[in-house]
Amino acid sequence: SDGAARQIAGTPGIGITAIVFSPETLLATDTGLVLRVGPVEGGELAAEKVFPEPVKSENGEILAVTSLITSGGRVILGTAGRGTLIQAAGGPSDLVTSPRPIFVNALAAAGETFWIGSDAAKGAGGIYAVSEGGRIGRIAAPTGNVFAVEANEGGLWAGTERSGLFHIADAKLKKAYTFENTSGG
Repeated sequence: SDGAARQIAGTPGIGITAIVFSPETLLATDTGLVLRVGPVEGGELAAEKVFPEPVKSENGEILAVTSLITSGGRVILGTAGRGTLIQAAGGPSDLVTSPRPIFVNALAAAGETFWIGSDAAKGAGGIYAVSEGGRIGRIAAPTGNVFAVEANEGGLWAGTERSGLFHIADAKLKKAYTFENTSGG
């Protein structure tokens, strides 16, 4: 700010994997934490934990929070190994869906729907739409691993590891974009 870069207290040595600017600024981390950024005495910025404990796998291993959005007044987290979690009292809780993508790489919100970009086998779909009430549907598109999703008035754009860029409209594949001689990437 003010033409200078300043470190935010509480973040040294932590990898920031996603940033959300909503009524408050939230940071997702590779240490399994979600941090809230706000001013402290003296006008500097500091980060504090949103949840008391980091996100952990079933066997207690700390998992990276790979993506973060706010949707319907809730904080929604994507993780590398536990799927999608939703803010609840005392910490995040699992979003139980079927199918349930476990390795979530990206999230995007669009009105009452949010989108998940996940790992998927070669030729399989890694894009999911989650509507109000937790209904989930996989988009029929041969994406493989999806690492970026962005929703706008034209639909959803999904960037993949090896299959190019996909444009989804009305929950259907509209077009896939690749460069020649890139093996589909």
